Amino acid sequence: MQVSGLRKRLFIEGHHIEHWASGGETSLDNLVGLCSHHHRFVHEYGYSIEIDATMKPRFFEPRGRRVVEAPLPPVNAYRGWDIITDANLDLNITSETTVCGWTADRSNTSG
Repeated sequence: MQVSGLRKRLFIEGHHIEHWASGGETSLDNLVGLCSHHHRFVHEYGYSIEIDATMKPRFFEPRGRRVVEAPLPPVNAYRGWDIITDANLDLNITSETTVCGWTADRSNTSG
């Protein structure tokens, strides 16, 4: 993954739904892949995970409330660019609009 021109590594860790110390098997049915950041939530912040009937993990915060999935950001969301562009057509903005006109000449302040 590229982030701002730098390489960022993502690490996925296997988490036992039923902890191995409590008899949980190390099998795909008892494991869920979590990034390091979210794995910490389970082990250090008291979050829990259950597997539903469709084998999908469900996450719960320490007080037992379910953590709902955040929706994915919209793809190509309408941002109104056509309205903005149309409203500013009379400005005649070009690639030269912000070019500085200073020629490095000393200004005459003596009047």
